Amino acid sequence: MMAAAAGLGMALAAMDIALNVALPDLTRDLDTDLQTVQWVIIVFVAARAGLVLGAGSFADRFGVRQVYLFGAAAYLVAMIAIALSPNLGTIVAFRVVQALGTGCLYAVSPAIVARLFPARRRGLAMGFTTASQAAGMLIATLGSGLLVQWFGWEAVFLARVPFVVLAMV
Repeated sequence: MMAAAAGLGMALAAMDIALNVALPDLTRDLDTDLQTVQWVIIVFVAARAGLVLGAGSFADRFGVRQVYLFGAAAYLVAMIAIALSPNLGTIVAFRVVQALGTGCLYAVSPAIVARLFPARRRGLAMGFTTASQAAGMLIATLGSGLLVQWFGWEAVFLARVPFVVLAMV
């Protein structure tokens, strides 16, 4: 069960690519230009890059399970808050929270898998974990277009909420 949660954590973390499909709608709905709305992407990527290493250090200190659950909770709060955000500044701020959650999920999901499987099966398990990341990107890219078309850019964030809850169980 923990291995499935780790794989789901990697898939969720990779699903951020879905936002790229929603940028034109986000730009229109927030009455801004593409150069300005790109901060939603830039801030997330920069924050996530800086937070992954810190999340690994915290996992060494406090345990991978605790950091995983913290990351999933931060991710969950961010998904809901971003979807309900009234302006670009709020979205950018909650993208930092999302980056914190994503950094935790990226840092500890492989560590969870490595600890669960014996050395002879670890390579296969890591392969499935990595494949779940690729699957998350694929599903997000394909699904986000439909979500944006039918429900708006907010759905790109809200559609992940049930999966985050499942990953936390």
